[in-house]
Amino acid sequence: MVHSCSSTRVYSGYTGYTFSSGGSMIYLDLSYNSLSGTIPEKFGAMSYLQVLNLGHNSLTGDIPDSFGGLKAIGVLDLSHNHLQGYLPASLGTVSFLSDLDVSNNNLTGPIPSGGQLTTFPASRYENNSGLCGVPMPLCGSGSHSTGLHTWGRKQSVTTVMVVGIIFLRLH
Repeated sequence: MVHSCSSTRVYSGYTGYTFSSGGSMIYLDLSYNSLSGTIPEKFGAMSYLQVLNLGHNSLTGDIPDSFGGLKAIGVLDLSHNHLQGYLPASLGTVSFLSDLDVSNNNLTGPIPSGGQLTTFPASRYENNSGLCGVPMPLCGSGSHSTGLHTWGRKQSVTTVMVVGIIFLRLH
């Protein structure tokens, strides 16, 4: 993951798209800039972009579905913002994505199963209000897995009690 130094940033304000035809930019790092507002849908038209780091800002709204158009993207960091909604299924069509971080947002719903999205560690998705699916807990399995885990603990406690009673009777 590309991590930037938070003390060198001087930009702040709203994000705004000013490129007229996608351009040939390959690296865009706007992390640690106190940016607010939504991510412009047109960011997804930057077809040559390989690294997009918008992490550690105050961005809100949904992750644009147009991000499926980032065909050359290898690193996408949207962590530590206030993004909400679902991860767009279009991200599953991105072929070169080697590092994704959407942790520490307010994202919900299933992680799209297509493409590389399920290959990233759970830490890249953690601290969201309701993301589920591989590599996070399965969707709709919260109470089911808790029930199984509780049953396993009850069985262990029962086993210890039986062994303890037998031990006491033998002495």
